[in-house]
Amino acid sequence: MAGSEIHVLSAGKHELWYRVVTEGVLALHKPAGLPPERYFYSSLTTLLENLGLLEKEFDRHCPGCAEARSSPLLVWADIEWVAGAETTLEGHRFRVYREHFEGGEETVTVVHLGDGQLSDFCFQTLEELSAAWPAIIQQISQSCAGCSQQGE
Repeated sequence: MAGSEIHVLSAGKHELWYRVVTEGVLALHKPAGLPPERYFYSSLTTLLENLGLLEKEFDRHCPGCAEARSSPLLVWADIEWVAGAETTLEGHRFRVYREHFEGGEETVTVVHLGDGQLSDFCFQTLEELSAAWPAIIQQISQSCAGCSQQGE
């Protein structure tokens, strides 16, 4: 399925979820307790060039972005269900989302936010994620001193 992987970007203190589709990039901002806002860009480059403007717009009306308990992923029409969980591994906090699409495909998205930097990792299966954890921890440890006590 083209465009099934969903990624997340940091726009300051806000999260912008996006997926690449045939026509361009579909992005979603879901403030906690408010309806989601959809954005469309012709390319990922265009989206990245506009992050500063989006951050200013979000600052005006966003009380805080949705977390694992209120997943923004279900807003996409082709996702049947999402399972979200949080975990701490080697001092780093992660949110893990398992997405199930209408066609039966599943993907796994891992989100880490530490020291103000957001990173995401996408996998097709839970087995791929299990095998990738050591590399994820190694990569995150290069930029984050540890986030388990930061209350993010």
